[in-house]
Amino acid sequence: DPSGACQMQWLLLGLELCLLMLKLLFEGDRCAVANAYAQTLQPYHGWFTSTWVKSLFNAMPSKESICAVQELCLGLEDRTKLAAAISRDVDRATCVMLPMVRLMISVCRESGLWEMKKV
Repeated sequence: DPSGACQMQWLLLGLELCLLMLKLLFEGDRCAVANAYAQTLQPYHGWFTSTWVKSLFNAMPSKESICAVQELCLGLEDRTKLAAAISRDVDRATCVMLPMVRLMISVCRESGLWEMKKV
């Protein structure tokens, strides 16, 4: 498709997956990765692709490991403050960005630029 609609679809689905995974993870969902995948990309994946993607779930970071990344808040050396700042920022970012990505998906669907075929 020379219009770029297919590439936009996969970009939006990938963004939705990442944002939803972060949202669920920071809300305490113990199956955040699997639940985010089921709600976003899985409907577009056939058995082989879905099985392959699910094999990568264990490589996804935990909330604790994300909250320990010093580079996300340079200057904050206290681990408790670092975790609180990262948690606050994840909440703010997902509350703003996830609805925006979903709106963009909706616009693409309404414009007939969305395909439901599996890969």
